[in-house]
Amino acid sequence: MKLKLGLACSTLAVTAALAGTVPAVAAAPPAHATNAASVQGPDEAISISTDVVPRFGEVDVQWTAVGTADTTGPTQITLDLPSWMTFGSLMLTDEQTYTFSYTISPDGHELTALYDGTQKPGQTEILQARVSSALTVPPGVITATVSNPGDRNPANNVTTAGIGGETAPPPVIPSQPTVTGSDISTGPGAGGSVVTLSGTSLANGMVLFGGTPATNVTCTDTSCTATAPGGLGPVPVEVVTPGGSAYSPSAFLYTGPPPPAPPAPSLSFLAVASGPAAGGNAIYLGGANLAGGQVLLGNRPAADSSCGPSLCSATVPAGTGTVDVRVVTAGGITPVVTADRYTYTG
Repeated sequence: MKLKLGLACSTLAVTAALAGTVPAVAAAPPAHATNAASVQGPDEAISISTDVVPRFGEVDVQWTAVGTADTTGPTQITLDLPSWMTFGSLMLTDEQTYTFSYTISPDGHELTALYDGTQKPGQTEILQARVSSALTVPPGVITATVSNPGDRNPANNVTTAGIGGETAPPPVIPSQPTVTGSDISTGPGAGGSVVTLSGTSLANGMVLFGGTPATNVTCTDTSCTATAPGGLGPVPVEVVTPGGSAYSPSAFLYTGPPPPAPPAPSLSFLAVASGPAAGGNAIYLGGANLAGGQVLLGNRPAADSSCGPSLCSATVPAGTGTVDVRVVTAGGITPVVTADRYTYTG
């Protein structure tokens, strides 16, 4: 994705555009970046450009999948500002066929965003962040990182940009992380266990329990502390950083009942009701409780399924006749509704 910092997923290119009149500083190229066309599978790359004025501005982060395969699951983006800049409000600018959350550090200088959805090769997403700056624009550096468990090319997952006349230092690509141990390895199925993992090169880490992101994550270079989500049975514990990913040597065992299932999904509209027998066209569905869902046409899963709480997008598979369109989530499957049918033509 390409992340543009004004944010991005698969090879990311980030461009930070801060409204103003100061001449933009040229973006630093990713260190040791490889040609995206040579990366087989998901890939994320990141770059930044900036334009800063006193008192306020905007940071636009754009991410575009540039590998040869979909980028799926959780993607984490971090953005570090100089001490004289702080984050304000944030806004995503397209259809919300994904889930999105973010945290801002208490001092207002660091943003950690979590995007969970599917991005097709070439697909771009944009996050706009309002920022406040000092009354003058002293020299400083903005650093952005991107992490996804399927990323095949960590060499382009970190970038820097200089502002206020500062020359951007070369981005430092972190080493492959390692996880050497965990202080606890079992907890209630409802979640809530606070787990500390030890290892190396864990900074800017995202912690996953069986693929589900943990909350309240704080990582240094040698440890990560995180609150486990709910789950069932033994699951692997993974730390994903801009330098790669690593698993804990022991699984985490959930004991007792799992958390309640999420509410059952439902559909209220189908934006595209027909298309060619060969498939390949985009389809959009709206409803409730759709997050993380898989779109089905008849008994065929649609490609590129990506669902937010109330909207799904997918690519129609090949087929014939008229079929029911449904969405499967952890909460169940949407009921068959006559209005939610798709007809193959030709």
